[in-house]
Amino acid sequence: MHSIGFLGLDEYHCLSSKDTPDGSPTFLILYMDDMLLSRRHPRELSELRRQLRLKFMMKDLGLAHHILGMNITWDRTSKCLWLTQFDYIQRILEHFNLATGKP
Repeated sequence: MHSIGFLGLDEYHCLSSKDTPDGSPTFLILYMDDMLLSRRHPRELSELRRQLRLKFMMKDLGLAHHILGMNITWDRTSKCLWLTQFDYIQRILEHFNLATGKP
């Protein structure tokens, strides 16, 4: 990632960032074989995707809806983002036969 300008953060080893000419950061989250890209202007991500494809064999799955056991919900009109672990919690409850229990 260093070769395309990303710097890792000491506090979070899976998070790298890169400043852009307009002053807005680009974030790259990489955990094992899962990658999430974030940038203020989504159309500018295409160049970054092109650079990454030159270095790695990868698939672009479009907008993220799920990563690392978390569900991602976007509301672009109100500029809100929610992360939930509902599916993960449901699997744990089912595993311990607690899915039908009262909260």
